[in-house]
Amino acid sequence: MHRKIQSTIHYHLLLIIVLSVSCRGTGVMKVAEFSEFDQPLPRSITLVNWNAQKGAHPQFTDDLAKLLAREQTDIVFLQEARADLIRLEQLGGYLANGWSYPWPGGTTLGVLTLSRIPPVWIEPVTTRYREFFVTAPKVSLIAEYPLPYESSDHKPIAVRLTLD
Repeated sequence: MHRKIQSTIHYHLLLIIVLSVSCRGTGVMKVAEFSEFDQPLPRSITLVNWNAQKGAHPQFTDDLAKLLAREQTDIVFLQEARADLIRLEQLGGYLANGWSYPWPGGTTLGVLTLSRIPPVWIEPVTTRYREFFVTAPKVSLIAEYPLPYESSDHKPIAVRLTLD
């Protein structure tokens, strides 16, 4: 009996490890089209940074949409976000995937950056440290935006870091 319990425990541990390792997301995907092109960000910008906690609460999307509309946000950083978490006609964006469930239709989570204008450059950055010891790395997304007073010596960037 003891051997059977031990085998069952080993099987479940192996299953958890295999599923966890296969859940790693990679790369960046465009999640929405931008509404404004060929122009810099305004001289004064509004930025919202929010941890979506995997979008678990249904009220979250409504509250966030109201906040973004009220503040007329230029750039939005969302952590632990799904690609389909929020849809706003005036904001386009990119998701750096950090976690993707391996079955068909599985949820992809990561760092989502939304903005009125497209960045001129984006780059996902992963840490060498992994969450859950062996699985998904922490993911950050670097985005460079043109500013009205930009010179060749100063290139503004926006970086969403996940450091916890």
